[in-house]
Amino acid sequence: MGGERAAVRVQGAPVRDESGSGLRPVHNIRGGAGACNRRGAAARASGERLRRRDEALHRRDTGQGGTCSDAGEGIRGAGDAGCGVQVGGERQGGRRGEAVRACGGKAPCGVGVFATKEISLIIDAHNHVNWLGKDARQIVENMDCCGIDRTWLLTWEAPPHEIDMASYQKSFGPNRSCMPLEDVLHAVELYPERFVPFYAPDPRDPLVLDKIASSVKMHGIRGYGELKVRITADDPDALRVYELCGELGLPVIFHIDVTQPRGGVAKSRQYWYCYDIERLENALILCPKTIFIGHAPGFWREISGGADEEEAYPKGPVKPGGRLIRLLDAYPNLYGEISANSGLNAISRDREFGRDFLIKYQDRILYGRDHFGNEHQEYLKGLDLPEAALKKVYGGNAQKLVPID
Repeated sequence: MGGERAAVRVQGAPVRDESGSGLRPVHNIRGGAGACNRRGAAARASGERLRRRDEALHRRDTGQGGTCSDAGEGIRGAGDAGCGVQVGGERQGGRRGEAVRACGGKAPCGVGVFATKEISLIIDAHNHVNWLGKDARQIVENMDCCGIDRTWLLTWEAPPHEIDMASYQKSFGPNRSCMPLEDVLHAVELYPERFVPFYAPDPRDPLVLDKIASSVKMHGIRGYGELKVRITADDPDALRVYELCGELGLPVIFHIDVTQPRGGVAKSRQYWYCYDIERLENALILCPKTIFIGHAPGFWREISGGADEEEAYPKGPVKPGGRLIRLLDAYPNLYGEISANSGLNAISRDREFGRDFLIKYQDRILYGRDHFGNEHQEYLKGLDLPEAALKKVYGGNAQKLVPID
C-alpha cells in the first residue's frame, strides 16, 4: 500500500531500536490466545523510563523544546494541535509523577501532564502508529506528557479506491495509504507495556477468519479494529467476522461515516464506511455475544434526533429521539468511544446533555483520541463528573473489555 513498513519479526530476528541505538535481536515474540508475552518486559520498561527521564531533564536544562508537539491536522475530525493541560496536581506517582519531576513542573514539551490522584488508569482506546507524523517512540513520549498509561493501536485495511487520499494525505505522509498490522506489531514489540494490538482485516477477504484466528494465536491480538470499509454494518461477510470475534472475546471497533441525506441520492461519490447506524441494529441482534464499540461522525451525530442530513459535526442542543440513545438502551453489547472531533462534539455540543449522557452510560463509554492532542481530557476535566464515572470512562471500561495485568 505504499511506504516502507517494518516486516513481521520472528524469534531472534533483528529489529530497529527506535531509541536510536541501531538493531537489536528480538526474544519475546508474543503468543497465546489473547495474551501478550511479557518476558523481559520489566527490564526494558525500567531502562526506557530512565531514558525518558534523562532526555526530559536534558531538554529542561538546555532549554530545548520537547518532542510532544502535536500534528493533529490533515484529516476531518483530527482535532486541534494543542493540548493545553497544565502540569501539576496531586498525583505524583508512576509515569506521570516522573514526567512532572523531570520537567520541573514546566512541561518543556508544551503538552502538559494530566496529573490527578483520582484517575489511576488512563487508556486511549483509539489510536494509530505512523499516523499524523508519530512513530512508536514519539507516541509513548506523547502518552507520558498526557498522562496516558496504555493505548490501543488499531490497523486500517481498505482497498486504495476506498480511501479518500485527498483528505488523508497529510495524515499518512506522501508514501503511505493505510495502517498495516506490521506497524502495530513493531510498536508493540518495542513497548509491550504501553500498546495493546488490534487488527481488522477486510471482512471481504476470503481468508479473513483464518487471519483473525492466527493473529490472536501468534501475536496476541486483543481486538478487531478499526473496521472502516465501504460495506454496511450488517454485511454478511462482516457478520461472520463479528461472530468469530464474540467467540474469541475480541471487541469490535467500527467507523460509521456520514452518507447521503436519508431518503436521498448522493450527487457525488462518497467515502462512507459501514453505511448507516440503522444497519448496525441487525448486527447487534444477530451477534449478542460480540461487543461493538462505535466511533466517527455517522455514529456520534445520532446522539440527537433529526440527524438526517449530511452534517458530520452538528451543533446546537441535542434533540430527543436520537437513534444512538435507542440502541444503547436496547442493546447492552453496544459501547461508544469518544475519540476525534466526532466524539468530543457529541458530548460538548450540549453541555448539560453531554454530562448527563456520560453519567447515565458511564459503564459503556471509553476515552480515546484518534490524534495526539488533549482536548478530550481538558473538556472532561471541566464537567465535574463523579469520580466513579471518570474512572470508568478513562480506563475502567477499556480494562473490563480487554483485561491487561
